[in-house]
Amino acid sequence: MTKSFVVIKFNLELEADYNSFDGRTPEEFADLLEEDLHICLSDFRENDVQGIFSQVESVSLIEPN
Repeated sequence: MTKSFVVIKFNLELEADYNSFDGRTPEEFADLLEEDLHICLSDFRENDVQGIFSQVESVSLIEPN
């Protein structure tokens, strides 16, 4: 007997502090955060989650005035 599974789609918008002196572009930083999210979800739900698929849609750098 095969197990049932669900497909869940999220729309996530994340705001994070950014330091350009860390040597990463905003896009590289976004990729790093995306990878961290995958790792966290896998760590917390390693027995449940069979696959994580995501895509960074846009990155906007907001500079202080």
